Amino acid sequence: GGWEYLLTQTRVILTYLRLLAWPVGQNLDHDFPLSKSLLELPALGASLTLLVAGGAALGGCLWARRRAGNPAIAVRLAGVGLLWFLLVLAPSSSFIPILDVINEHRVYLAAWGILLAAVGLATLLVRRSRMPALGPALAIVACGTLGLATWSRNHVWATQIALWEDVVSKSPLKPRAHLQLGEAYGNKNEFERANASYRRCLQLQPDRPDPRAIAGLGDVLIRQQRPLEAAQLLAQANVPGLGPFAAGIRASLAIADAV
Repeated sequence: GGWEYLLTQTRVILTYLRLLAWPVGQNLDHDFPLSKSLLELPALGASLTLLVAGGAALGGCLWARRRAGNPAIAVRLAGVGLLWFLLVLAPSSSFIPILDVINEHRVYLAAWGILLAAVGLATLLVRRSRMPALGPALAIVACGTLGLATWSRNHVWATQIALWEDVVSKSPLKPRAHLQLGEAYGNKNEFERANASYRRCLQLQPDRPDPRAIAGLGDVLIRQQRPLEAAQLLAQANVPGLGPFAAGIRASLAIADAV
């Protein structure tokens, strides 16, 4: 429901902040557990953290409103940046549930606020330190470490298989991850792996099997020269929404029989 979704979003927003601070551990398809009650320690801690952060941002903006000088400018930038971050995320982090509770692309626009705050605070730190070399040093360290983290992520996006293998390693109990990995294997004619991935997807949701997984497995079985198993799979499947996919399997079976 809406309340559970909102509680979960408090933890999601802190996850976004963590990934912005250190972009390691990204996942294209998170398996993020729902928070059921405010009494749960993670949800309570995240809620209090966001309330304090939002209050501090608003208070900082009001404090700096009638003040001049570098400290006031830095505080204003930090406050406005954090408020921007929270407000931009609000449409996807409210009482209105969205199918996926977390998706990293939602933070792209909101991240500009955090970057603005970071630049403002870093500028203040450099000016107060009276160390001319501090600014370049901070820039080199930030660019070097964040660039290294980004480079280490590149291999994940190198191929469709690498991408979904990464997702499966991080979300092993999410059926959709195994479905997509099965499709990736099938596209590269790695039929044994595709077979195993599709079957794992179906095992994870025995009460509501995904028709795409059934169709994918049927297609793989046909391409493995196992049309009898594909026909048995189709005959046993009684899944809502399988109709359009079943037609494709039957066509493939007809072609296999003709050959």
